[in-house]
Amino acid sequence: MIGRTRDDAAGEAYDKVAKLLGLGYPGGPAIDRVARAGNDRAFDFPATRLTHADRNRPASTADGILPADIARRIDFSFSGLKTAVLRLVRERTGGQADARAIKAAASDDAGSRLPASEVADIAASFQQAVTDCLVDRTRLALQSSDAPALVVAGGVAANGHIRSALADLAKAEGRAFAVPPAWLCTDNAAMIAWAGAERLAAGFSDGLDAPARARWPLDEQAEKVRGAGVKA
Repeated sequence: MIGRTRDDAAGEAYDKVAKLLGLGYPGGPAIDRVARAGNDRAFDFPATRLTHADRNRPASTADGILPADIARRIDFSFSGLKTAVLRLVRERTGGQADARAIKAAASDDAGSRLPASEVADIAASFQQAVTDCLVDRTRLALQSSDAPALVVAGGVAANGHIRSALADLAKAEGRAFAVPPAWLCTDNAAMIAWAGAERLAAGFSDGLDAPARARWPLDEQAEKVRGAGVKA
């Protein structure tokens, strides 16, 4: 693993923004659909670039893998972008933009009270900001490694705008590009089942008392696999 999110993952940000705009779930395809009718430069949402370590991981994720001046710049953060959308929607619907109001707005679909054209513009601008972040960090990683291919997976891989942008990036960098069909990207159950099958094939199994964990670090699992002499 050379990069990670420091807070919300891209898919979480999509889901929360889609809910706020009254677009339903899952957020990736919903925002992608509505954004086609919007102006992706209507709103200038922030694209956070991280350059320092945090309390949870003092060292860069990519230390020893990528050049030092690149390693810290590979990580992602989408909480600021999500909050910027919340503030905008709150202001546009006549609400206050203080911290308490923003937290309340996150739990409802305040955006459903906006005109359809404005919802489309917000969705398009949000989506472009996320795409710019993903493309920027992925370009840095590709240009700093000899990886022969770029593989895109996960819920956000169902988003056509992101898929297209990353496919263009892979082509520009001369790398092969692979992505599952969109229908295989919308439900984590398929990905979890496959990961479980690979783990079982590597000789690992858990009892029925195994805890449920919302976040299970890939590097932690990889270390266990490597420790058993199995190629991760």
